[in-house]
Amino acid sequence: MRLVVAQVRRGEEGGEAWEGFDMVEDPQTYPGRVRELARSYLLPQGFPGSVAPQYATYMVGTHLQSLGVVYSWVHCCCCMLR
Repeated sequence: MRLVVAQVRRGEEGGEAWEGFDMVEDPQTYPGRVRELARSYLLPQGFPGSVAPQYATYMVGTHLQSLGVVYSWVHCCCCMLR
């Protein structure tokens, strides 16, 4: 799937500043968009250069703990509904 998007252009000509746009095709595919959305949601801006080396280990542990809590909650609910 390709989308047409506007690309903003700015410049100066004859001492006057101008602003315009071009209509261009966005070459990014749907899986690429999903990957970028997940990356922007899960990782901090500037990753990996903006974080300490321990960040990945910390986040893996945090996500595993969260998954464990969700699993326990779902299991508990299923048992209570029986």
